[in-house]
Amino acid sequence: MSHNLQIDFNSWVDAAVAKSIPKSVIAFNFNLYESTNEFHVDLIGSDIYSENNPDWACNELFIEREVLFRLPHQAVGTEWQQALNAVIGLVRNYMQSGSAGASRLCACRAVTVGFVDGDLTRVWP
Repeated sequence: MSHNLQIDFNSWVDAAVAKSIPKSVIAFNFNLYESTNEFHVDLIGSDIYSENNPDWACNELFIEREVLFRLPHQAVGTEWQQALNAVIGLVRNYMQSGSAGASRLCACRAVTVGFVDGDLTRVWP
């Protein structure tokens, strides 16, 4: 995966979590969407979390959808599994970046990644 893609992703997440997030948010999910030539990522925060029920991520108290993160097919491949693995890697690297945004995410109960209509993969803790 490209170094620039990680830098761009880190900047996007930093900007997203710099916005006003309700203090009651205890978990975050990075949603993935597929489009014609790329995948898109948004970020939601919820005041509930359940390891056994992925519908917790439907309870969105915080949403960053104004600016979606774009993953071109040429950067991550055309298959959904490739995009999912790429975003899991981006998020894990971000969580170790030491930025204020990463600290905010690390302080919550869980961070997950998944397609809006699929299973969620827990990447933190």
